[in-house]
Amino acid sequence: AARVKAEQKAEEARAALNKAEKDAEEARAARVKAEKDAEEARAARVKDAQDAESERAARVKAEKDAESERAARVKAEKDAEEALAAKEKAEKDAAKALADKDAEVQKLKDRINVLEGDG
Repeated sequence: AARVKAEQKAEEARAALNKAEKDAEEARAARVKAEKDAEEARAARVKDAQDAESERAARVKAEKDAESERAARVKAEKDAEEALAAKEKAEKDAAKALADKDAEVQKLKDRINVLEGDG
């Protein structure tokens, strides 16, 4: 009877050991899964940060491009004003040159008239 009881105790101990090993294996598997989930969460956080950085960089570039466009427009307007001023000055200079030539022609006519009158 003592031997039967001892065998029964040994069987119970083996069953308890098997259950403990199975629980330990499940705990290891759960830990591996938790580590994998944590790694995926870290990777997702890194990707979100990279996406946000790309978005910021794109926004900065768009603002810079808009600023360059504004500066180019201001320069074009200034160049157009300078070109208009140069055209007006050229017209004024041409009008003065024409008036000077007219005056010179008139002087020559007057001189011819005087000379013809003397003759």
